[in-house]
Amino acid sequence: MSDSHTPDPHAIKEDVRYPHAESAELARRCRALASLLDSQQWQRKSLADNAIADWQGFYRADFDQTRNNMKANAGTLVDNLRTLANDLDNSAKWARDEQAAREKAREDSKPVWEKVLDAINPF
Repeated sequence: MSDSHTPDPHAIKEDVRYPHAESAELARRCRALASLLDSQQWQRKSLADNAIADWQGFYRADFDQTRNNMKANAGTLVDNLRTLANDLDNSAKWARDEQAAREKAREDSKPVWEKVLDAINPF
């Protein structure tokens, strides 16, 4: 997303359409899932540690490698979910800022006589 607002001068006539409620709900769910996965990390580690306490041999090494991969993948998933939630928040903020800029541009582009009439009769 660009920092410049309303690059098209005709765009001020249209409102920004953005699903704010849905975006906020998705961001909330992403954060909740990330927190759940993160909080389960220690439980998964404890269960795995108990399972392999006396385990030796080829399959043990295979299990260790798979366990390390799963831990790394879970961490990446948690990071990606939090990044997605932040990106959704930033997108919603951009949409609000863009809408405010368009509304200001609409007001600023009104002829003086129309502004005077609006001030006299706000309805």
